[in-house]
Order: sequence, then C-alpha cells, then structure tokens
Amino acid sequence: MKDRATKLFVGGLLLLNLVWLVTTAANYVGFVDSGELAVACYTLGIAHPTGYPLYTLFGRISTLLFPGTVIEAVSFVSTLAGFGAGIFFILLIKSLFKRFALFGRKSNCLPVASTSVLVLLYTPLVWSLTATNEVYTLHLFFIATVFYLVLSTENHTFSGLARLAALLSYLIGLSFCNHLSTALLIPGVVFWAISTRSIRRHILRLLPICLVAGAVALTVYLYLPIRASHFPLLDWGAPNTFDNFIRHVSGWQYQVWMFNKSLPEILHSMVSLAWITIRQLPIFMLIPVAVGLIFLSLKDRIKSIFIVIVFVSNLIYTAGYTIPEIDTYLLPSVMIYII
Repeated sequence: MKDRATKLFVGGLLLLNLVWLVTTAANYVGFVDSGELAVACYTLGIAHPTGYPLYTLFGRISTLLFPGTVIEAVSFVSTLAGFGAGIFFILLIKSLFKRFALFGRKSNCLPVASTSVLVLLYTPLVWSLTATNEVYTLHLFFIATVFYLVLSTENHTFSGLARLAALLSYLIGLSFCNHLSTALLIPGVVFWAISTRSIRRHILRLLPICLVAGAVALTVYLYLPIRASHFPLLDWGAPNTFDNFIRHVSGWQYQVWMFNKSLPEILHSMVSLAWITIRQLPIFMLIPVAVGLIFLSLKDRIKSIFIVIVFVSNLIYTAGYTIPEIDTYLLPSVMIYII
C-alpha cells in the first residue's frame, strides 16, 4: 500500500511538472540564438560553431512529430530535456539519501527526493532555459546523468565496471555532440576514476572500452560534413572540408573571447558568477549548502572532491570567457549548488 502511494505521489508530481513546463514553454522566437537554431532544426542546416548536431537532429524530429508551430516544437525539446534532467536529479538525490542513510537504511526516501525536482527546475536560470529553444537544457540533461552515474556508483565487479565505463563514455561523447563545455566534466571524472580503487585496479582494461564507446557517440558529428555537402539553406562555416570541419567543431573563432582578461579581472568575474549561482536560491540557503558540503566531505571525500573540481573548473572557464550570455554556462555550478 505504501509503495502504491509512493508511486502515485511521485508520478503525480512529475506529471504536474511536465504539464507546467509544457504550458509555460515559449511559443515565440526568443533572444540570442533562438531563431537561428529553430531554422537549423527545421531545415536540417548547420548552426553556428560548434554546430550542435545532436540538438539539431532532436529538433528536426520534434518538428516532424510535434503538432504545434516550429518554434513550439523546438522549445519542446528543451522542455523534455529539462524534465529528463529532473528525473535523473531525483534519482541522484535518492541515491545520496540512501547511501548516507539520512532517513534510515530501509526507509523509502523517494517521496522526499522527488521534491528536489522543484528546486532544480524552477531556479531562474534553469526555468528560463527550459522554456525556450536553446542547447543548454539538453546539456543539463547529460550533466545530470553523468553525475547520477558517478555519485551513485559503488564498487563493482569488472563486468559491472565495464558496463558503467561504456555507458558513461557514451553519454559524455553524446554530450560533446551537443556542447563542448562538456570538457569541464572531464577533470572531475578522471579524478573520480583514478581515486576509486575498483576502477583503478582495472583501468588498463577499461580504457579501450571508454575510447570505443566515446568514439561511437562522437560519430554524430559526421552529420555536419554530410549535411554541408548538400548545401543546406543555413550552412554556417560550410564544414564539408576537413579544415572547415575542424574549425567549426573546435569553435576556433571564439578564441578571441577566451582568457583575454588579466588575473584580477578573471577573479572579479569568478566572484560575480559565484554570486549569480548563489542567487538562484534564497540567500539563507547558503547555510544548508555549507553544511551539506561538510557532510558530504566527511562521508565520501572522493565524491565531494569530484563535485568541487567540476564546480571550480566551471567557474574558472566561465570567468575567462567574455560573452554577454555567459550565465548559461553556469548550469553545472547551479546543479552542484542545489545538490
């Protein structure tokens, strides 16, 4: 009876959130890249670097299946991605509750964990991105899945570790096909892998599995030269030659905006970005956030360091990147702050 009540509560909560996200999604062209991305999805074109092939393909599928307008269809991709990120975030919080026995070893903490989706999805930054057609909510989905796999992992046999390595590498590869800022996860994931005894013991056997799975996922980038060879309406950078392809997927023209500040300016930017992250929640939440970090550090030092590495690397990168809409790059930091 309790299990049925739990399923009804969690299912009802998720359904209400999905309905709310769908009804509040944008039905108009928004700011910055909204119009360009909608055209790229609808015409199967080439968006601005780094091309975002995975998002473009998902957006095209949505325009074929969604009954509304093109802009509503591509916004629906963000809605589903944000909703999916919320589901994995619930599973992540549940695994942490269970691992640290916050409600007892045998208690069903899913109902409490499920309420965390209300915190994640309705911070100003996440909600604003979930409501419009942008690539960042899909990026949040991949971040949430990677965090879930890393933070909920216990010691496994080699076969279990092999499956984990293949899945994690494949998801990271797909995430790269959506947004290159996925690279900010790599230092934390590498630290976690080499610091986890069971993984370190089999590292040489797991590396080929990771490389193959990641390479398979990266084949999504072949969309760019294949589609560019057909000269689509939107053909940014014409990546149908090797040189153009490398320039496009690496975003080489953005280098003029990367780390062109002095050290004091970067530090000032880091403080400003940290403040943006903090303001996603009421200011008094700083207290339980500090307590939570201390608690996690005492319970599991490796995973707490993993979180700190991703948080700090994200802040350093965004502080050194000089573009107006830089707050959208703070999604990993915001999710960590909420955890």
